[in-house]
Amino acid sequence: MVFAGTAWAAGLASAALAGSEFAVFAAALLVAFLFNTLFRFNLKSIIFMLTCFSLAFAYYNIYDMTVYRQITDFSGCKVSYSGTVTDFQDYSNDNSVYYLNGKINGRYKAKLMVYTDSVMCEPGDTMSFEAEVRTPENTYLFDSRDYYKSKGIYLQTDSAENVTVENCGFSVRKSLFRFREKVCRLIDSSVSTDEGGMIKGMLFGDKSGIDDDFVAMLNRTGIGHITAVSGLHLVLFCTLISFILRRFKIGRIAEFAILEAFMLLFALCCGMTPSVMRSLAMMTIVNLAPLFFRYSDSFNSIGTAIILLTVSNPFIILNPSFLLSVSGSLGAGVFAPYMTSGMRADSTFRRFIKNAAYFLCVSAAVTPVMFICFGELSLVSPLSNLIITPICMAALLISMLGALLIFINPAVMFKISGALCRIVLNISEIIGKNKFTHIKLSGEYVTVITAVLVVFCISSYLIFKNRKYSAFSVVISFALIFSSGAFYNIAMGRIVKTALLGENEVGVIVVSKGNTADIIDLTGNRKNCRYVSKYLDSLGIYEINNILLVKLPYSSMSSYNSELTLFSVNNVVIPADTYIRRGSLICSCVPKYSDFSYWSADYGRYKVSVNGYNVDVNYGNYNFECTDGGDGVRKYKSNIVLYMTSSGKSDFRRLENG
Repeated sequence: MVFAGTAWAAGLASAALAGSEFAVFAAALLVAFLFNTLFRFNLKSIIFMLTCFSLAFAYYNIYDMTVYRQITDFSGCKVSYSGTVTDFQDYSNDNSVYYLNGKINGRYKAKLMVYTDSVMCEPGDTMSFEAEVRTPENTYLFDSRDYYKSKGIYLQTDSAENVTVENCGFSVRKSLFRFREKVCRLIDSSVSTDEGGMIKGMLFGDKSGIDDDFVAMLNRTGIGHITAVSGLHLVLFCTLISFILRRFKIGRIAEFAILEAFMLLFALCCGMTPSVMRSLAMMTIVNLAPLFFRYSDSFNSIGTAIILLTVSNPFIILNPSFLLSVSGSLGAGVFAPYMTSGMRADSTFRRFIKNAAYFLCVSAAVTPVMFICFGELSLVSPLSNLIITPICMAALLISMLGALLIFINPAVMFKISGALCRIVLNISEIIGKNKFTHIKLSGEYVTVITAVLVVFCISSYLIFKNRKYSAFSVVISFALIFSSGAFYNIAMGRIVKTALLGENEVGVIVVSKGNTADIIDLTGNRKNCRYVSKYLDSLGIYEINNILLVKLPYSSMSSYNSELTLFSVNNVVIPADTYIRRGSLICSCVPKYSDFSYWSADYGRYKVSVNGYNVDVNYGNYNFECTDGGDGVRKYKSNIVLYMTSSGKSDFRRLENG
């Protein structure tokens, strides 16, 4: 299963990244030759892996043609749809989004995402309507198409007509929904918003109640995984249920059946996310092994789980949650135990060192996915997981007990759990706001270099099969990627980047060089600050020299004030006729006033000027002008960046993935 799972995953990933290109098979044959000559794999193993690779590659492309394209062919068409509500989220102004699993025109099975007015329904009920459907699109703010494609949702609509809802009566899904809502209501009434959001995130994987800033702090601290229900949560849940079952001294088969039922209910309650389903598959194998007088093996279990989960939806292979879950499992169940197996633990100090080394190895295993998917890494993750994760586990265990005892109103248990969560959030805030605790790597090189270094580390193990050489290859890889990141930042520090951001038109301009930036908001659109925040975060810039709110400042002041709390802002400039109360702060700054007839910031090497709605950026021999979102002749597309050098060279680059 190790060979099968690895080859199957490689085949799916190759098909997802390269399509149906025949060159992929030539590369696979080259890899097979290297496995035979360098790593001394026998011919039978190589043929077996090539077969699994080919089957996965073909399966992905066949699924894409016969399932995905058959459904997306309805994009732009008006259809009738009827399906079961699997989940929903309420928004403001009595609007909701519903996730359905049903049929298009009574014939084609498809999952659908529906934005519509809120209706009285619960998971398990049937919703029917007519609507024009379309495929989700990738934007700069969110890759909707890729995200929902990995979840098996290929169409969406916001034009549902003649909506009818049929109540299904009793269903397991509806009962779990009501149980979850009852637990969430008690949590909300027992603890404050932030702590309650973290408890619900740990229990059900629902991070909607956690402030975005705290999510960023938890990630920078290296414990963001605690709010994504995965193996850690399921192991704790199974341990708790097993402890209760063994008090009744039931047989092993009965215990396995009851435990499986509880795990399935747990997965349904958590939305059956990729991480929890991967954990469910692996825990099933672990619990099944003793019944056949076998020992479970993490590597084989991971391989089996990969195949089981991707058969139903091969697009999940590039889902960040799935990749993080698999890499974390490999780190915790394979790499870390192998690297620390020779370390002694016969004293408190040595146990601490061994545990620290274990978490360091787990962090190293997750790092490639973190770099490729997010371009960010917590430098304190091993220490944070060693010290803070036990507090989180205590809070989670108490919350689980409280949820299981919901019929006796255990508010005090949630209060205790909330107090522990507050400790975690406070520590995370202190650590996360320190720029030396995390590193941000940007640029096109990150994915390629990271992939090459992963291959290098795996090859080092396969050739030498020695812990010291493996550790040395990992250290070398980290040194190379950090040094390449440093050289990239030095090179990019000589370039002035002018980003033209906005939803459908250029609404805000961000001029940056090195680690600082200036923001010129030309339209006052509330969403502009979200584009700014994402763009600056992708560059690793947390210091803003000036924010200019040229138009409609009342609608944008509060947005910037709430969105840029993690950034250091030096000045905020608003129109001269804007009225605000004395002593009011915007982004922690006392605002300055200007009529914007002429405003400029001179940084020596480059200069930024604003004249009304006209923006001018001068750098060496190059001068860029933006007049009403264009150059006077044509309109600029939104979400592009102009790279400028002092010698006069320039290059436009697009930010969106659509």
